[in-house]
Amino acid sequence: MPEYYDLHAHPDPDAVVPDGPVSQSEQATSDGPAADAVLGRILCGTGPADWDAVAAAARWWPGTVPAFGVHPWHFHEVEKTPSWRDELARRLEAHPGAWLGEAGLDCYRQGLPDIEAQREMLAAQLELAVALDRPVNLHCVKAWEELVATLDSAYLRGDPRLFIIHSFAGPYQMVDILAERGAFFTQGPLQSRRDNRKARERAARIPEDRMLLESDAFLISGRDDPAALADTLTWLADVRNMPAADLAAVINENSRRLLV
Repeated sequence: MPEYYDLHAHPDPDAVVPDGPVSQSEQATSDGPAADAVLGRILCGTGPADWDAVAAAARWWPGTVPAFGVHPWHFHEVEKTPSWRDELARRLEAHPGAWLGEAGLDCYRQGLPDIEAQREMLAAQLELAVALDRPVNLHCVKAWEELVATLDSAYLRGDPRLFIIHSFAGPYQMVDILAERGAFFTQGPLQSRRDNRKARERAARIPEDRMLLESDAFLISGRDDPAALADTLTWLADVRNMPAADLAAVINENSRRLLV
């Protein structure tokens, strides 16, 4: 059975948390693709409303690395709550292996605050990641120069550090700029289902030792989405003109380096 790692997923907002850990044998008895095809995942929170769900899933779902952060889409939910940063710090401190994320910048979605307000919130989170020595899982849409500037000033400070750009869909020229700063890049259904020239250019440019898979899916009642990962792997192997099994071995090794 193919095995995958999912470097960007989300908690199911309607999941019923079981009383104890779910074993892999119990996962495999569910209908549909075997859940244990996914050996590990980063489960990202997007704001205080789902941090409890992330923490619960990390307790009972094998292989889960939690991540806590404020997504730019949820800016307005926390802007009037000055204690959000203190609560985020408490969450991270309570989970020593947790990442910070999903955080980032978005200049495409309507109704969001201006980019400077977003940068201020992102910088506050990145500074917390530095203070607690945590890697970061990042969202960015049409704000690449602003993201690099914020990373340089608030997170990197002259030295490469580990971070993931999830579902990377920026200009292919940005790959080298981010990789030299320490970035890894996930690819997922957003890219593989488009299958256009720009998506292929981006995927071809990502260094093999920085490439990861993601589903960007909910753990539906504690269920992964291995089909999304399998489809993306098949697409990436075609883009890069290499056997899927060989590429899977490389991506799985990259993932283990980040999750162990």
